Amino acid sequence: MESVVLEHFVENWEGRESLFAYHLLKQLTFYVASDLLFGLKDPKEKEILNTESITLMKAIWSLPFNFPGTTFNKGLRARARVVKRLSSLLNLRRREIAEGKAMPDQDLMSWLITMKDDINKSLTDQEIIDNLIVLMIGGHDTTAVLLTQLVRMLCLNPHVYNIVLQEQTAIRAAKQPNEPLAWEDIKKMEYIQKVVYETLRMVPPGVGGFRVTVQDVQYNGYTIPKGWQLFWETSTTHFSGEVFKVPDKFDPAHFDNKSPPYIIPFGGGARLCVGYDFARMQAEIFVHNLISKYNWSMINPNKKIICESLPVPGEGLPIKLQVRGD
Repeated sequence: MESVVLEHFVENWEGRESLFAYHLLKQLTFYVASDLLFGLKDPKEKEILNTESITLMKAIWSLPFNFPGTTFNKGLRARARVVKRLSSLLNLRRREIAEGKAMPDQDLMSWLITMKDDINKSLTDQEIIDNLIVLMIGGHDTTAVLLTQLVRMLCLNPHVYNIVLQEQTAIRAAKQPNEPLAWEDIKKMEYIQKVVYETLRMVPPGVGGFRVTVQDVQYNGYTIPKGWQLFWETSTTHFSGEVFKVPDKFDPAHFDNKSPPYIIPFGGGARLCVGYDFARMQAEIFVHNLISKYNWSMINPNKKIICESLPVPGEGLPIKLQVRGD
């Protein structure tokens, strides 16, 4: 994951005085996902899948009118093209594993191909592809929003930025030049983890989700019949004064307790997003390398957040960039 982040900085950030953070971070998160999920290296193929996944994501939050030209119809067609491409990759990888040209655990696709359950049954191709598409979307668009909001929140809260800088500088100082991060380093990133949680609380990438009632539910004097679809909203919990002392203030200290308050940007319980730890670790690795290499400031700090199904800063968060001199 870190090697993809570093390559991204070299190709897209190095030598630039300003850039649009959100647009580049969408590219970064997709490249990380495509590399770790199915070992995709071809830049052209990555770009095609990236474009298709964006179209697919927009359809998820659209009205389900399957007519030519609608967002929903475009999303269904994009998904069909994604399935076709992933099917080809799946067949190729299965041959490579059989011929000893690929390792069974080199990426998630290889692992899903070779894994078996308690009765020695393998996943079907459709099950593998469904899992890959879910993770491709979950590890891409929503994670890009998280990284973008981290860049923004660290700008808006310089005291938090300074504490993050001290923590990450200490971690970097304990390593050899150009030595990659290890799992032990990730475990030391205690403060940035709180910053990630607080960013997810203040601006959750997913504003909510849909559920279907499995039985009649009584709620505040109303009956929600079995089989009805309902929408749960993150902000109800995230901005509750009963859960957080000052819910409108960005404060990583909200998560100082060993048992942190409950936040639900990735769902919860049995429905917890499988990409939760994937996204959190990517955010920590990204911030570590970003703050180690650059100083940055927002060009339009008062620009409002807009919701294009996902909450992103207007104009894609343009920032000024400066290489750190220390």
